[in-house]
Amino acid sequence: MTSLNSLFFPRSIAIIGAKKGLNFGSAFFIHGLKVLGYEGEIYYVNPYHEGETIYDRRIIKSLDEVKEPIDLVYSCIKAEFVLELVRQCVERGDKFLVVFTSGFSELLTEDAIKLEREILNIARNSSTRIIGPNCLGPYCPKSKIGWDTGYPPPSKIGNVAFASQSGGHASNLLRASSGRGFYFSKGISFGNQIDVNCLDVLEYYEEDPDTDVIAFYLESTGSANGNKFFKKLSETTLKKPVIIWKGGQTETGNKATASHTGAISGSLTIWKNMIKQAGAIFTEDSEQFWDMIHLMAIFIPNKTLRPLTNLGVLCPGGGNSVEITDTITRNGLQVPFLSQETQNKLNDLLPSVNTSVKNPVDLGAVGLMDNIFLSTIKWLSEDPNVDVIINFQPIDWLSNMEENMGKGYVKSTARTLGRTKKHLTKPLIQISPIFRMTEKVGRVALDFIEVCRQKGIPVFPSIKRMVWSLIKYNEYIKFLSDHKSL
Repeated sequence: MTSLNSLFFPRSIAIIGAKKGLNFGSAFFIHGLKVLGYEGEIYYVNPYHEGETIYDRRIIKSLDEVKEPIDLVYSCIKAEFVLELVRQCVERGDKFLVVFTSGFSELLTEDAIKLEREILNIARNSSTRIIGPNCLGPYCPKSKIGWDTGYPPPSKIGNVAFASQSGGHASNLLRASSGRGFYFSKGISFGNQIDVNCLDVLEYYEEDPDTDVIAFYLESTGSANGNKFFKKLSETTLKKPVIIWKGGQTETGNKATASHTGAISGSLTIWKNMIKQAGAIFTEDSEQFWDMIHLMAIFIPNKTLRPLTNLGVLCPGGGNSVEITDTITRNGLQVPFLSQETQNKLNDLLPSVNTSVKNPVDLGAVGLMDNIFLSTIKWLSEDPNVDVIINFQPIDWLSNMEENMGKGYVKSTARTLGRTKKHLTKPLIQISPIFRMTEKVGRVALDFIEVCRQKGIPVFPSIKRMVWSLIKYNEYIKFLSDHKSL
C-alpha cells in the first residue's frame, strides 16, 4: 500500500480545471491553499484558460507540461472528463488524485456507477491512489493544505485526526473547532471511498505521532473490507480513542446515504455492536461527536485515564444544583456526600443561609466570587469521595460580574481556573451554558472556552451533554482496563 505521507505532506499540487474568479469548483482549493499558506509547488491546469494567471502563477494547458510526477492532483472538471485524467495520472505516476468531481455512484444510475468502476479499474495496480470521488480531500495544518470553508481556518495545530465521507461534515468540523475547543493534526474528506478508504486512513492515523484522538464520520466502510476495518479498529482503540459518528441510522437516513455517497450502510444494530466490541465510541449526531472530540482531546494528553464516576459538584443556586444532581444520578453516575472534613472547611467559608456543603455544594449568591469557588474546587479535589470536580458557571453570569470586578474578568477567571487546575489531584470540568446571549457574551465566551482548553479544562454548554460525554469516556476506560487484564 502506498504511504499516505505524500497525501498529507505533498511537495507539489496540481489543480485541474483551475480558473479565475469565485466559483464552487477549483476556487475551494485555489483560495484554500492560499489562505492556509501552502509553500510547495502549485500547478494550475486548464486548456481553456491557458496563459492566464492566478496569484501570479500561469495557467498551463496540460499536466504533461510538468515533467516530474505530482504528489497531489485535484480534479475540478466534469465527471465525463475524469476518466481521461485518471489515465493521464496513472501514466505519469502521479501519487494521489482527489476527485472533487461528483456525478458517480451517488447518482444511483447505471452509467454513473459504471463510470466509477472504470476509474477504479484504470487506477488499480498502479502507483496512483484515488481519493473520492465526490470529496474535498486532505486537510493538514502542518503542511498548510486544505480547502476553503468560507471561514478563517483554525488558528492552531491540534491532536485530533478526522475522516469524513461527507464534505459538509468535514467543513463543519473545521468551522466548529475553535468555538468547541479542539483542533486538528490531520483530516480527510474521502467521499465515495472507491480506493483510499477508512481502513487505509485508520492504519495511518494509528501510527501518526501527531494524533492522540481519531474521529470518523462514516456512512459505510466503502471499498474497505468490513471485517478487516473492525479488526484494525479493535487494535487501534487500545492505543488511541476512536470516535465514530455513523450516518444513516434510520431507514430514511439509510436511503439518504445512498444518494449522498453511494453508500450501502448496513444494519445499524450490527454497526453499534461492532463499534462497542472494538472499544470505539459510538455517537448519534454532530453535538455528541463534537463533545466527545473535545473531551478526549483534552483528557488523553493529560493522561486522565481512570474511571470518573463520583462527581463533586459546585454551583451558585439551589435549583441548578438539584437539576445537575438529578441528571447525573439518573444516568448512573454518583454525587456522594463529601467527607466531614471537607464540609467543615466549606462551612467556615460560606454563609450559613442559602448554601449547602454536602454535595452538590450550593455556593449561593457568593458563588461567582473567585476566592469562594477556587477554594471550593481545591477542597473538592482533596476529598477522598470525589473523582472529578464539576464547576457550574454560566458564561453570561461571569460576564455580568465584569461590571463590578472590571473588564476582562471572564478571561481572567479562565486563567485563574487554569492555574488552580495545575495543583489539583483530580480533573476539573466546566459546565458553562449561556442563558442570555449578547454580543459581549458571545465574544467573551470564545476566549473563556479557548483559555480553559489550553489549560486542560473541558467546557460543556449543558449538564446533559457533559454527563453523556463522561459516561462514554468511562466506557472507554473500562474497555482499556478489561483488555489490560486479559
